[in-house]
Amino acid sequence: MISRYRFNICLELTKTIKEAITQHTQGKVTPTIEIVDKGLPTLFNPNEKQTLNVDITKTMNFFEIKKLKNPKETIFEIVNKRITA
Repeated sequence: MISRYRFNICLELTKTIKEAITQHTQGKVTPTIEIVDKGLPTLFNPNEKQTLNVDITKTMNFFEIKKLKNPKETIFEIVNKRITA
């Protein structure tokens, strides 16, 4: 059985991708969402999404990144590039 946490993360990401595709195709393409349980073990606790703290200073310095982008904004850019390619 798929864990509630993994399901929520998958569904959240899937809805963002669906929204991006629908927006960039002006509604001509509206993907359907289908969640498939592959029986993989749960890796995280459902509450960890809100409590996980990570220091990414070294990573940002190594890659010379000044500012992080919103994940939703990045997904919209990726979808836009793939659709216009």
